[in-house]
Amino acid sequence: MSKYSALFTPMVATGEPALYNKILAGMKPGAIHLSGGFPDPDYFPREEIKELTNYVMDNLADTALQYGSFMGYPTLVERIVEIGNSKNQNVKPENIMVVSGSTESFALMCKVFVNPGDYVIIEEPSYSGALGSFKAHGANLIPVPLDDDGVIPEKVEEALAAKKAEGIQVKFMYILSNYHNPAGVSLSLERRKALVEIAKKYNVIIFEDDAYIEFRYEGEELPTLRALDDAGMVVYTTTFSKTFAPGVRLAWIIAEAEVIKALGQAKGATSLFSSSLNQAIAAEFSKRGYLQRHVDRSVQLYKGRRDAMLAALEKYMPEGVVWTKPKGGYFLWLTAPVDGVEMLKGAVEAGVSYRPGPAFYVDDTKGYNQARLCFTMINEERITEGIRRFADVIKGLM
Repeated sequence: MSKYSALFTPMVATGEPALYNKILAGMKPGAIHLSGGFPDPDYFPREEIKELTNYVMDNLADTALQYGSFMGYPTLVERIVEIGNSKNQNVKPENIMVVSGSTESFALMCKVFVNPGDYVIIEEPSYSGALGSFKAHGANLIPVPLDDDGVIPEKVEEALAAKKAEGIQVKFMYILSNYHNPAGVSLSLERRKALVEIAKKYNVIIFEDDAYIEFRYEGEELPTLRALDDAGMVVYTTTFSKTFAPGVRLAWIIAEAEVIKALGQAKGATSLFSSSLNQAIAAEFSKRGYLQRHVDRSVQLYKGRRDAMLAALEKYMPEGVVWTKPKGGYFLWLTAPVDGVEMLKGAVEAGVSYRPGPAFYVDDTKGYNQARLCFTMINEERITEGIRRFADVIKGLM
C-alpha cells in the first residue's frame, strides 16, 4: 500500500476483470483486432483538416486561440442548432453545450444530478465508459434488460415503481437509443414513445446517448427520444468523434436551458470550456459540407464491413452461437455456449481480439461467454479471417 492509498477516493473502475487483462496482454503482434470501437484511421479527412486549420489560423485565430464560452464556439453552436432541428429536436442556442467528448457529458450529468448513493437506471449490457463514470461518481446502478428491440419499458417501470415505493427518487435513466454499444440493437418506435411517457409519469430524466445516429445502414431513421419529448425530460448527447475524428474531443449536449445552465456551471468548475480551436475547425468542416461527405463515405465503407462480418458469422459459426444483426453503428454482440475464459484464451492464441462481455455489466462476473465485435477498424478480408479463426476456437470448446 502506497502513501497515497488513504487519500484516494473510492472510485470504482470499470473494465475487464484482472484475469481478462492478463489474458489480453498475451496478444501476438499482427493479430486481427475486432475489439476497439474506433473509426478506420486510413479514412480520416486529413487533407480537409489541413486546409481548415490553415484557414482558421489565417482568418479566425483571434477567437479560435482565445478563451471561450462553456456553451460553445458560436459558429459551431449555429451548426449544431441546424443539425438538431433537422432531427426535429426543437433546438435553440440556449439548449446547447459543447463538451470534450461524450465522456465529459457523463461526468457532468453526475456532477449536476447524482450525489453518492443516488440511483441511476442503465440498460444491461451497457456502454462501459458510462458505467465507469457513473460508478466513479458514487451512483448505485439499477440494470434493466434489453432485447432485439432495445430496453424493455415494462422492466424500466418496474424498477422505478419499486424505488418509488421505498421513497427513493431515481435521478436518471441512461439509454442508448440507436445502434447500441455493445449490443448493436436499436430502440423500437413503440418503446421510445413508452419510455418518454414513463419518464413523465415518474419525473425521471432520460439521458439519451446517440453517438452512432449517423451510421444507419438499413431501415428508416426513427425519431430520437429528444424529438418525442414534450415535457423537457430528455437530456441528449451525441458526438463528433465518429463523424469527424475522435482526436478533436468534441461532442454536445441538448437539454432545457435550465439544465444547460447547471451543466455549464459544472463544466466551468472542471474544464471551463472545450477547445475553441477544435470547435472552429469543426464548424468550418460542417459549414463547407465536408462533414456530410465524410459521413456518407464512412457509412458506405462500414456497411460493407458489417455485411462481411454477418456473412462470415453465418458461414463459420457453429449452431448454438447467436449474435445481434445491427442496422447501423459499429458493433454486434455475440453469445456462445462455452466457457468464456477459455474462449478468450483461445482467441488470443489464434490471434483474434474482441471486447469481453464483463466490461459491459454492472456486476463484472456476468457476460463471460459474450463478446462485442467491432467491424469498422479493418477491411472485409481481415474481418472474414478473424471470424473464421474465432469460430474455430468456439467449435473446439463445444
